[in-house]
Amino acid sequence: EGRTCLEFLALSLAHHAGLQPQQAAEMLQEAGQPRVCDLLQEGAGLQGPGAFLAGVQWLEGVFAHSQALAKLLTVLDPGGLVLTLDTAHRGLLSQNREVVLWSCRVMARIAFDLHAAGEPHSAQVAYEWFAPPGTGGPLTAAIRASNTHRTVRAALFPVYEQLGKGRLRKLFSQDIPARLKSDGDFSSFVADAVAAFAGAPGGREALASQGVVSYCASHSLREAAPTYPPDARAAAVRLLVELWVSFPAEFLGA
Repeated sequence: EGRTCLEFLALSLAHHAGLQPQQAAEMLQEAGQPRVCDLLQEGAGLQGPGAFLAGVQWLEGVFAHSQALAKLLTVLDPGGLVLTLDTAHRGLLSQNREVVLWSCRVMARIAFDLHAAGEPHSAQVAYEWFAPPGTGGPLTAAIRASNTHRTVRAALFPVYEQLGKGRLRKLFSQDIPARLKSDGDFSSFVADAVAAFAGAPGGREALASQGVVSYCASHSLREAAPTYPPDARAAAVRLLVELWVSFPAEFLGA
């Protein structure tokens, strides 16, 4: 099972990709993990429906043994948490939908296990990794994934909800807008996200209770005003309609 996060991931990768453990460890420790990216995002240059099989099975294996991984994440393992999250999020930019889905599941599971273990500091580290100050970070990859694979949007909600535990309003009011080009882009993105998240288990309650619905309603009402460009106004109206449909009671109280 491994004594550190690196060893755990390397043994799992070696098993599913047909590598020696040392080879797998070297891949995981490379700056930017280019060979891990190649495996998860490009299918390691293979063609056909089986090109991404090793990547999918690897992420499935990590998820299946998440309890063992959680024990390593909650002991003294400097860098282990960030290494694990870095590795898991590489799949968000995959060409393959199944890889993206399993990447989401692994990331959400890691964050869930941290909260379940009562690790507030680690949970804070995980959020700062996900949405660092500025415009980059894995959150940007998650936004791109939702635009590339529209059918994975509901699977992204547990990632946002678990990594942003108690911080969803900050995520939607500060961190996501910082990574979108214009106000209209934010309204369009959130309209699509709300439609997907409202149907996810716990999604409706989390978005309402943490102030995301009220913030988005205020935002869209402001940008629907005549002083905003036509594209931004159209996107704001679409967001208003989506909020009304998905959260009628909360929308009236916003």
